[in-house]
Amino acid sequence: MKGGIAIFGPVLFCFLLSLLVTPLVKQIALQMCALDFPGHRKVHTKVMPRLGGVAIFFSFVCGLFVFKPANFFIPSFLMGSFIIMLTGVLDDLFQFPARIKLIGQIASTIPLILSGLVIDFIMIPFTGPVYFKLLSIPITIIWIVGITNAINLIDGLDGLAAGVSAIAIMTITWIAYQTGNMLTASLGLLAIGSITGFLIYNFHPAKIFMGDSGALFLGY
Repeated sequence: MKGGIAIFGPVLFCFLLSLLVTPLVKQIALQMCALDFPGHRKVHTKVMPRLGGVAIFFSFVCGLFVFKPANFFIPSFLMGSFIIMLTGVLDDLFQFPARIKLIGQIASTIPLILSGLVIDFIMIPFTGPVYFKLLSIPITIIWIVGITNAINLIDGLDGLAAGVSAIAIMTITWIAYQTGNMLTASLGLLAIGSITGFLIYNFHPAKIFMGDSGALFLGY
């Protein structure tokens, strides 16, 4: 019973919170004119509010404070998440050029690197680990920024980026649980609940887009 609560409690909490908060964020986006207008490169035919990522981020962070997965890296992760989230929100409001967003993305990696959370090596099948040594920091930056932009680039259809992110995080969470990495599993459960609550409003026909605020955060 306790195991079920530990697994489904965070998911349900973040799901319900995201479900409740997303309509409020939609109204805020409309009032702030954070809107996505139709165009020849877009598939939607009416003006859509953005900033949906704020609901995902808010639900996720609330879940962190409620369920308190204790780890040395959590404060650094939160600081980096706030930087990437702020970058996305400002871009949703003011449409920053790519180089400005890139600066924000690189800045978001700094708290993680300073905390020591870097990619030290990769495991090559049948060969063993390959250690990066001095290249650990630049490889970590490239990896985080690369994945962040990968999710941002697929955010073009209703529910696509959020759906892909949810499936990927479910897979990662399951692997983490099976290998005893409970921190990653805990963060994954919070993310799954936050994303699926938002997806209720993002499935076709979408009522709100996550915008760069959501795509950058999920990629991060």
